[in-house]
Amino acid sequence: MKQYKRVFFPGRFQPFHNGHLHAIKYILTKSKEVIVGVMAAQYNFTLQDPFTAGERIQMIHDSLKNLNINVYIVPLNNIPNNSLWIEYLKNYLPSFEVVFTNNAFVKLLCEKSSVKVEPIPFKQRERLNGEKIRELMVKQGNWEKLLPSEAVKIIKQVNGVKRLKTLYAVGAAELSKVKLNT
Repeated sequence: MKQYKRVFFPGRFQPFHNGHLHAIKYILTKSKEVIVGVMAAQYNFTLQDPFTAGERIQMIHDSLKNLNINVYIVPLNNIPNNSLWIEYLKNYLPSFEVVFTNNAFVKLLCEKSSVKVEPIPFKQRERLNGEKIRELMVKQGNWEKLLPSEAVKIIKQVNGVKRLKTLYAVGAAELSKVKLNT
């Protein structure tokens, strides 16, 4: 019998990689359902967040579609007042019993609001790391084997490698400060 009915798994998923897939499979040994929170949904086309929320949702959805699991994939914007984060989640998500995370900051915010946190066993943490994968993409390294094939397909469809190379060429600091007048 599974320990939980529904749990929350937040992440930026920039990009969704095999470590994330491993985490979701592990979480589903403990829970009947998982809410995957695509965090920082409002950010895209930056070095840290090169993919849009929609692209990340599609990577996750396509990577999980053949697993016959109960999953919600929900985009969530960052909010300016971190102390209100748990209340924000409660307003935007179905109810959940626990947060699965290894992020110390997320754990701190959960504990402040008396929300239970469970860690996730890492899988090849040194290799399965979004920042390192993005760097491999720019340097033409062997990044594709680190992602589910469905996520690789989405990245290729949106010219994600070219996008990252352009972002690196422009420079992270300058690009992140650009504000468009709309």
